[in-house]
Amino acid sequence: MKKVLCKMGRTALVLTLIVAMVSGCAAKTKKTAAPAESKSTSTEASSSAETEPTTEPAAPLTVEIFDRGATGASDPTNNYWTKWIQENALKDLNLDVKFVSVPRSQEIDQLNVLMAAGTAPDICFTYDIGTIYNYYKNNGIADLTSSLEQNGSDLKNYLGDSILSMGQFGGKQYAIPAKRIVLGKYGTYIRKDWLDALNMPLPTTTEEYYQALKAFKEKNPGKVDHVIPLTATSDVAWRCATILESFIEPNLSEETMYVNCPMGSFTLLLPGYIEGVRFLNKLYNEGLLDPQFALYKDDIQGDADTARGIVGSYIHAYDQPLRSSPGIMDQLKTNVPTAEFVPIDTFKNADGKYFKTNYSPNGINVIVPAASKNIDGAVKYLNWMSKQPIRYYLETGEEGVNYDMVDGLPAMKAATGDMIMNSPNNIDYVLVVNGMEMDDPAKNIDVIARSYPGYEDVFREAYKISLNDGYTIPTLLDPIDSEAQFSNTLKEKQKEIFAKAITAKPEDFENVWNAGIKEFLESGGQAIVDERQKVWDANHQ
Repeated sequence: MKKVLCKMGRTALVLTLIVAMVSGCAAKTKKTAAPAESKSTSTEASSSAETEPTTEPAAPLTVEIFDRGATGASDPTNNYWTKWIQENALKDLNLDVKFVSVPRSQEIDQLNVLMAAGTAPDICFTYDIGTIYNYYKNNGIADLTSSLEQNGSDLKNYLGDSILSMGQFGGKQYAIPAKRIVLGKYGTYIRKDWLDALNMPLPTTTEEYYQALKAFKEKNPGKVDHVIPLTATSDVAWRCATILESFIEPNLSEETMYVNCPMGSFTLLLPGYIEGVRFLNKLYNEGLLDPQFALYKDDIQGDADTARGIVGSYIHAYDQPLRSSPGIMDQLKTNVPTAEFVPIDTFKNADGKYFKTNYSPNGINVIVPAASKNIDGAVKYLNWMSKQPIRYYLETGEEGVNYDMVDGLPAMKAATGDMIMNSPNNIDYVLVVNGMEMDDPAKNIDVIARSYPGYEDVFREAYKISLNDGYTIPTLLDPIDSEAQFSNTLKEKQKEIFAKAITAKPEDFENVWNAGIKEFLESGGQAIVDERQKVWDANHQ
């Protein structure tokens, strides 16, 4: 099978849930209340995709939506955008749409419960391809091949064969991958105003970064009550990724990268990675890393601390502080008007490169449970979403409210009230695309920058940094059975290993880390590595 680049997921559901899932029944849905009247632009957007009116009763369709839990966000199941979708999907498709919220920070666990109980929405989604493969293996998701052929012509044309192939198992379409517009992944931010107060430059090496954190703690340039030089959560592999990945030995072969990256994203087995964890152990023991990091299961506390102005550095998605939700940068500016929170490229590997991993061209994966009573309706809905007027309106909103036209392109601005977007460009609703799509690559990046009003230049710099010396982990389409079996366990095991190793005494670090890796391998990691080796060998004979 030919090799493609795709981002493998990181978790899979528990076996007992799958058994229950297969025997589950689809949830019944009630007809939604009539939505509020939409504005003129929304009417124009829908009219181009309109179908012939029908006298048949509307078919119910339930759709998953993330609840990101952000401060100031609207109800993800009941707001202007949901009402617009409900009104126009009813008119254009004769579908009675109802949204079902799932906490973003617990999406896999919650989706597993819904699938097991037979109450999963008709349209579900996850970034975790391992979870999807688990469902596929246990006959839990629908084969969309025939319905896509009959009802998805616009969707097929929009995504193209290459992206669609990333959602296929055994030559059949079981998932619909979204098109990913931007490939940048991680970003590191630092308080430049604190550095300026200390007469220190922006760090360009790991050692300079360390000295900056140390100065933040010892000299407290922000004069705050409780300075946190570096914030993090229990998901250290993500929240400290730029640090950790920079310690991976350079110039590893594609085979080594593929074989030793379980789920295509767990990099802790790669040569050199231990030194990145050792560096975090040093930061922790010197009081430079938030001592409560292992207790944080989500971003809420760290984001709040950063917005309050007590955090010196922050690692996350490259655009996370710039997003209107959770609104870290906006709140920081309100709380500390003189604050300057800027992106930096500072962690060099042994070859002097700013090594970091990037995303592949596919984004979130949409699935339809096998128990769904409206598989065709789900595909018709996604096909409708792929139409340019529909996705463009949902991504941009109302001119003058969500954006202003500048030089022929929409410049997004923060809306208030019911028209606030809970996710950038409403990606949680559009589903078929991750990022702003202008049907022109150059315009895409330009208009995405305008989606961060007041921070356009910061975005451009952060995005450029996220791609600099970036690397996409190679994967193959061949499913890895052991990942379906063990990935959920290993996700939690990885967090446990990080927590123990980072908080260990320096003299105990190596023993604690090695013991953790041994447990990781014995808990399914070795089985995954062995199977990935066999798959690699089979594809490179």
